[in-house]
Amino acid sequence: DWGNLTGWNDRLFLYGQIGYSRRITMQYRRPFLFKRRQIDGVLTFFYVNNKEIGYRTEEGVLQLARLQEGRIRKNYSGSVGFVKRFSPREQLQWGFGYTHFKVDDTVLQANPLYMTDGATVEQYPFLRVAYVRDERDIRSFPLNGYKIGAGFQMNGLPAFGTSRFAKMSAGFSHHISLSERWNFAYGTQNFLLAGRKVPFYDKYFVGLGTSFLRGYERYVIDGSFINATKMEWKFGIFPRKMRHWGWIPLKRFQDFPFGLYISAYTDLGYVRDWTFNNQDNYLKNRLLTGYGMGLNVITIYDFMLRFEYSFNHFGQGGFYISTLVSIR
Repeated sequence: DWGNLTGWNDRLFLYGQIGYSRRITMQYRRPFLFKRRQIDGVLTFFYVNNKEIGYRTEEGVLQLARLQEGRIRKNYSGSVGFVKRFSPREQLQWGFGYTHFKVDDTVLQANPLYMTDGATVEQYPFLRVAYVRDERDIRSFPLNGYKIGAGFQMNGLPAFGTSRFAKMSAGFSHHISLSERWNFAYGTQNFLLAGRKVPFYDKYFVGLGTSFLRGYERYVIDGSFINATKMEWKFGIFPRKMRHWGWIPLKRFQDFPFGLYISAYTDLGYVRDWTFNNQDNYLKNRLLTGYGMGLNVITIYDFMLRFEYSFNHFGQGGFYISTLVSIR
């Protein structure tokens, strides 16, 4: 991670990983590429080569395929983007790129509808635009403020690419400090696919990535439309602030931020799927409800850890640990 690479306050980030999953990530960001307009430039490249992938779901459980010899997936994507900064908390992003995705034919034997045309390769250009305004106090564990955002991405163009579909998203969250110890938050995330011929790996998912419903951590749900609406009460046993702990033997580590909160929450979700490869309706077309209580720990470098016990509409309960912000 190299800051101020050329003296223009630009940043180069490189990440490499070998072993069972091979991965390369590169991002170069140049602030004030167009100085008068306050527009930054971003160049991104991503490559992954796996021995194991999920190829479909059965009753909400992700089915995995792996190869003992060789690699089952090869995926790379590159993009050029621009960021217009209206203020430190408000920005507009747009850009274009290209995606190439290749799988071993054993994946198509397990799920013939994994790709859109029965071939082992999907490739298409994409165009995207996104807007975000983030007025939250601290992003890693917000207690006050709001965030709104929306995005649109067109994958494939006429006569270019093996697939053509659009992805849209919109979200809102609001965090309200009721007192020094009490906080209430609510928010909603919505995702929409326009198009039926969508490869399985590029659909929207609940349970993979940052989209999740508490109480359904053991499940993965793929769909064309996803709504996730959440509400949460938090009580600060130790409200977040700088604390001095003299019993720590190293003096330089005796002062650091710390907070401990109890939470009670309810998550509601709904998933529909009109793609050609809709094969599992176990958790679709019905109201999904999750609820529970948790303990949230916030400490140095804005690190947050959630310990939660959640239930779903089946009555199934489970203990889960996460570092993701519950309401974004």
